[in-house]
Amino acid sequence: MKIKHKQKLLVWKILHQALPCREALHKRTSKGDIICKICGENSETVEHIFFHCKQAQMIWRIAPLQWDGLKEHTADFRRWWTMLMEVQTRKEGREHINLTVNILWQIWKARNAAEFDGKDTHPMEVIRKAIKDCKEYHQSQQIQHQLSMSETETV
Repeated sequence: MKIKHKQKLLVWKILHQALPCREALHKRTSKGDIICKICGENSETVEHIFFHCKQAQMIWRIAPLQWDGLKEHTADFRRWWTMLMEVQTRKEGREHINLTVNILWQIWKARNAAEFDGKDTHPMEVIRKAIKDCKEYHQSQQIQHQLSMSETETV
């Protein structure tokens, strides 16, 4: 995937149950509150942060892409991710996955802003930042590829 390394690391941490969400930290230390700071309604698990929190649900509703069939798998991030990876072969599948990972990243950043700074991030702002970051990274990769091609052509 053509995404930033920090986003790859986020996905890796989620898939390896190493993301420091409230419930995971409580299981490891027996300390702290497990309730989501954003909605205040449920235990903060990975699935809650990225799919079930009211904020996350609103973000996915306004996202410029919809993943038919994936909503049934949000109880298990690993299963959801496996299903998501199956679309790589579709036309524009990789670009949509890249945007999806950018949205996950921005959800995590919004969660951390609420957790550590007490800051609320509007769902539209999360989507706007995800789209902007995705476009900027894609453009930088194209420029890098063009420079690489021009260097090999002159040899």
